[in-house]
Amino acid sequence: MIHVLATIEVVDGKRDEFLKHFNELVPQVLAEEGCIAYGPAVDLQTNLPVQPPVRPNIVTVIEQWDDLSALEAHLMAPHMVAFRDVVKDLVIETIVGVLEPA
Repeated sequence: MIHVLATIEVVDGKRDEFLKHFNELVPQVLAEEGCIAYGPAVDLQTNLPVQPPVRPNIVTVIEQWDDLSALEAHLMAPHMVAFRDVVKDLVIETIVGVLEPA
């Protein structure tokens, strides 16, 4: 199993619009072969001393996949290609971390 943390910076004031499109996509991704978990998260203000300031323009996608092949197929899936086109003007930057259990 692999884990993916995708950090997506969206244009100021566009997070809700981005999340609307993203949440419409989630059921299609969860139906993909090899997808264990897939969903968006946003920073929670906790006032914990170890937490950096809340980032209002960041959406973190938390994913789990059976293996790298499943992730690669996901990235090329037609609904993902279409999604990236729909949100291209809402996204500033995407950084993806792919991890394995230690």
